[in-house]
Formats: sequence, C-alpha cells, structure tokens
Amino acid sequence: MESFGLEKISRLLGIAPSFLAEIDSLLSEKTGKKGVFALISLEHKKKIEEALNLLNLNPDSSFLSVKMALLKKAEEGNDSLSLLLGYPNLNSSSGRVKVADFVKETRGLPSGFFLKEKKARELLISNPPLKVLSFLGYKTIEEALSKEDLFELFASLRFIEDSAWLNGVFFKKYLSLSPSDFEMRKIKIICLSEKWKSSATEFVGHKRHNLTHLKELGVIFLLPLSANLEGEILRTVGLLFHYLEEVPFYSGIIKKLGENESGFSSDLASLLRGDVLKNRPKEKNAWLVIQRYLEKDDPRDWRLFFPHLNTESLLYSKAYLKLGALGDSFPALKKSLSFWNDLDWVAEFFAGEKSPLSFDLLDNSMSLVEKNGGKSFSYHEHEALWNKIFVSFFDFSFLEKNASANILRGFFLP
Repeated sequence: MESFGLEKISRLLGIAPSFLAEIDSLLSEKTGKKGVFALISLEHKKKIEEALNLLNLNPDSSFLSVKMALLKKAEEGNDSLSLLLGYPNLNSSSGRVKVADFVKETRGLPSGFFLKEKKARELLISNPPLKVLSFLGYKTIEEALSKEDLFELFASLRFIEDSAWLNGVFFKKYLSLSPSDFEMRKIKIICLSEKWKSSATEFVGHKRHNLTHLKELGVIFLLPLSANLEGEILRTVGLLFHYLEEVPFYSGIIKKLGENESGFSSDLASLLRGDVLKNRPKEKNAWLVIQRYLEKDDPRDWRLFFPHLNTESLLYSKAYLKLGALGDSFPALKKSLSFWNDLDWVAEFFAGEKSPLSFDLLDNSMSLVEKNGGKSFSYHEHEALWNKIFVSFFDFSFLEKNASANILRGFFLP
C-alpha cells in the first residue's frame, strides 16, 4: 500500500491532489487547525492495520482475498443476528414481527412531528389511488378506508401506484399542507399484511430489500416478502436502525419549517423530493449539503467531487454506532459487529484492482447480497470520507447542525 496523505485521500475521493490542498488551506485558515490530513492519514493507516490483523491478512494481501474476508465478516454478523433472533424467516409474518420487535426493544421508538391521520385520510379521499383500489377490489376510497389500515394504504402507494401519478397528481396536494396538519407522536414500525405480497414483488426485486418508509407520516414498513438474499437479516436490522435515525432527522427539519408558515408547503415538498443543488456555487469555500446517494444515478455527478456533507451518510454513521453497541447488551454479537466500528469512511487500494475496497459495513452488506454477481460497492464509504474530513476540522455536532440547517439551500459557507 502506498503512503496515505493528500495523494491517497484525493485518489479515494477521485479528485486532484491540488484541489484537496486548496480545501485543506481554506479550512485550516478558517479553524486554525494545521496538519489535519496528516492526522486523518495516521488514523486511517491504523484502522486498516487493525482490521487486516483481525482478518488474519496483511497490507500486501490481494484485493480479492481482502474482499472475501470482509464479506465473510459481514456474513458472520448476519449469522450471529439470525441466531440471536431464532433464525427469523422474512417471508413469514412471524419472522418479520420478530425482527421488528427486536429493533423496537433495543433501539426504542422516538417521537416526531408527523402528518395527522385525519389529514392523511383527506389526501387519499381528494385523489383516490385507483390502482390500489383495483388491487384490493374496492370501488371507492371511502370503502377502502372503512375496512383497511390507513398506514398500510399509504404505504401501498409506493409499490402499486406509478411515479407519474404520485409525483404529478398525489404529491401536488402536499402543496396545500400547513404546520397545523402535523402533530407530535411516536414513530411506528408496521409489518404489512400478507395481502400485499404479490404487489410488492417488483419493489423488493428492484430495491433488493423489503423495507420502505414515509418520513411525513412517521412510519417504517416491512413488506410481506423476502428478497431471499445472503445477509438479509443484518441488512434489514441495519436499515431499520437507519430509518430510526432518518425519520426523526427529517421530522426535526419539518418542525423547524413550520415556524415559517408561508413557505412551509413548498419547502416540505422540496425536502420530501430529496432536492439537491443543481449549479456549482460561486463561493470558493462553499460546501454542498446532499441528501441522496447521487452515485446510484450517475457515478460521475460533479457534486460527488465537490466538498460536501451527505445527510444519508451522517445518519448511517449514527445508526451503525448504535448497531455496533448491541454487542454491549448481547455478547454473542460483540465480535461480529464491533469489527465495523468507525470503518464507514475507510477504504484501501489493494493489489489486483484499480478501484478502492470499502471497509464500510453497508457497502459490504450490499456486496454480500450481490455476492454471486461479484459486484463491490464503495459509494457509502466515499460519502462518509467527505463527512470525516469536515468533522476532523470542526466536530460531529457542527456537521449535523449545518446539514440540517442548509439542506434546502443546498450549500453553506463553514
């Protein structure tokens, strides 16, 4: 492995070393901190050495051997969780309930500022979801609401109705919402009933997992279908932990938006769409705030190579800290889950491959799911590394504060 300095970090980020040097200069001048990248370098080197030692490997190991060892470690985490939970079958109602109950008990259900049930009913009545009604065999939305669970009906919009209707018709009604349409209540985790199974097949096949959520309603859903892929229990529990960070995070922003009623509905719509800044800021020291993993749509998106905070990465970091801490309560999980602590920003170049290998748990969980196809993921690590750079100059609370305060503006000047 080559020495890890500006050259290494810039290579991991896919940017020119001179550009990273400019970022270093600007942030050093702002904070008065010198040698920050040298400290990141030392920490990174230590993380790599410790991880490889635990995997019984060394810096000269091949890309493939390290990759397979990381996948095996992710598999161990999945197996230890499965054993602890009694090997739940996500294709069964009892299996999904078991996983949901475990997360509720260990993580807890925070409260948030969510759309009132009465208003949610009004939204459905004003624009009935015809495909959902047809699937259920009802003639009117009123009949459906009298016989079905409101939250299940709302969830079904995501996997039965098409995006053209959702974005062009239904979500337009959100422009009429006001802060008074929201209330404080606890987040719900709901296991959808078996009747939705056939309609969820395409969604689960595309997403490669059986979860979805509605930030504005404060509900997380487990769909009645398993993706039948390796590492599914670990990935499901990890996603539930993540959504229990994400939903309250966005709820706090929505509550803050409620202080300005005149612009509330348009800001809410922008937030739920996941809008990001389209044009490069003119300010030299600007940092973007990105609330999506843009690499999934375009690996060469310019915003990925511009200084930025990523809210998804921020929330995953918080979630996996709490997931790793499960080992304190359940010793059987400690060895397999503690390995991943604070590795979300770590990647390395190994012999036999030009691309970096991510040591991030989520990247490796996804790689485990796609194991037969030989695909490797690293975009979670890439975004976490940008966050790591910012935190190293400032701190985590300042990152979270700026990510929340500037998510709609799309950038800020630290």
